[in-house]
Amino acid sequence: MNTFDSFEEKYFTYWLEEARQMELIDSWERWDQEKHIEMFPPNEEYKMRKASYTPDFKVVFNKKAEGLLYNLPKKSKGYFFYVNDDLECIIDVKGAYKSSKHISSITFPLVQKIIFHTQGIYIQKVIPLGVGNLFDKTWTPSKYLLTDKTNQIRKIKQNKVQTLKQFINAHTGL
Repeated sequence: MNTFDSFEEKYFTYWLEEARQMELIDSWERWDQEKHIEMFPPNEEYKMRKASYTPDFKVVFNKKAEGLLYNLPKKSKGYFFYVNDDLECIIDVKGAYKSSKHISSITFPLVQKIIFHTQGIYIQKVIPLGVGNLFDKTWTPSKYLLTDKTNQIRKIKQNKVQTLKQFINAHTGL
């Protein structure tokens, strides 16, 4: 059984699985929690420990999703994901909250920049829930529409709720 650090990670896997079933992504996997991305090596002189980071997911997109969910590097912006030349995207899932209690909303952009500058790896921040975020701008996974415990219709706080098929039809004209 998978354990998740947050409900957002769990719900994002619903989105990933629907995308995989429609062949928009070739594969996805949870990032190996033992495999850290090193930001800085330790510095014995100043007694500083090494700094590393562990993202949440690695996603490999399918060519079918080009222009729908991503665009190739160095092309126009405005898509939902940034991929490398191998169509891979490294993702860190975040909540829609912003408060002083959730320090990652402050530290993540710094970590993201350090890793990109030192390792050439772009960590994509994904916020699945809420107005203007992933489920709102793409589709809401059908499994998310019902509550986890009682299997009742979930109250969803976003501008629109559409299925994956509706999203594809709206963006491809099919």
